[in-house]
Amino acid sequence: MALIKPAPPPLAVLAFRDGLAAFLAGPNFGSVGTLAHEVQLGSSPALPTYIDVVSQPQTPGHDWQEVFVLGLNDLQAHKDLSAATPAGWRCFAGTIPGPVVVGYVAPRPPSFWRLTAVTFGTRASDALTESQALDAVPQVQTSDYNLRFLRIPGLNLELFWFVSLSGGNDLIIPSPAGSAQLQSSLSKSRFFDSPVFLSIVYGLASQRLAYPATMGS
Repeated sequence: MALIKPAPPPLAVLAFRDGLAAFLAGPNFGSVGTLAHEVQLGSSPALPTYIDVVSQPQTPGHDWQEVFVLGLNDLQAHKDLSAATPAGWRCFAGTIPGPVVVGYVAPRPPSFWRLTAVTFGTRASDALTESQALDAVPQVQTSDYNLRFLRIPGLNLELFWFVSLSGGNDLIIPSPAGSAQLQSSLSKSRFFDSPVFLSIVYGLASQRLAYPATMGS
């Protein structure tokens, strides 16, 4: 039994490698284009340098994760996880202890990829720790799953999505999980079978869409 981790397209790997140095150079991104840093709330950590994180860039222990996005309207319509659409890939650079960044690359038609966001600081280190613990999840010891990373932007949710390859329910792991999870309805367990997870986020999506349009997510 195993957690299967699909490999990214070669052009996605190149986009991460080639864009990271310019991205970490700071506000002056030169010829890379229009990019924006993603940082944690509260006091901002120091932006690591490229040298800080490339001693072992894209090491074998830093698995790539395909990113899928699920929208609020789909959830309000009670669609299942098959409504999630692929939006790119994410990968880590750096090691613990030490600076860690997680970069997101997205396709740009017709065949171009770009590094679009970088998270750094405690959240990036925690995300790497979470990722490295996925192979030890109890359910993986008895069933095969395909690893994906799911975002629900309207609910500020990020989740590990284990797609069942045996015909059973998918498994969802919030990131962060447990008491660190800001959505209280998803903080009571580390794992959620997909039907239970969907029943929770259907309600959250309906509540969010009931807010006035002038209110932020």
